[in-house]
Amino acid sequence: VVGSEMVLGDGVKLKVLHAGKADQGTSKENNESVVLKVSYGEIDFLLTGDLEKEGEMVLSEMYPDLLSSEILKVGHHGSRTSSIAPFLDRVKPEVAVISVGRRNRFRYPSQGVIKRLLTMNCQVFRTDISGCISIKTNGQRLHIKSWI
Repeated sequence: VVGSEMVLGDGVKLKVLHAGKADQGTSKENNESVVLKVSYGEIDFLLTGDLEKEGEMVLSEMYPDLLSSEILKVGHHGSRTSSIAPFLDRVKPEVAVISVGRRNRFRYPSQGVIKRLLTMNCQVFRTDISGCISIKTNGQRLHIKSWI
């Protein structure tokens, strides 16, 4: 249920920010993505699925003070229809992970998205370049590892 929060153990919290069409108010299937915020200690992960700009705007309006997260799983493979500046300004990610296939026919991620993230001094990890990306935290620090 949207807005629900669960404690998963050891202080890990999961909050459902979005869960499909009925809550979204947009017509694109990508904006039906489940969006989760996972928190542990001082570290927050925002997992946006395939969300695009319309969904990002809705989230920004619904949760103006809740989106801030150290780690952002970038929506819609970093396409030009995602990761809009107002949304990124709310999230303020330190680390962005873009799940994207190597040599994909859509040429994701968009260079505009990459530029927006880098301008924010955000570290960007892409699965097409780095392969698997593992992020671990003790609630205070991050340990990021990638391998192909």
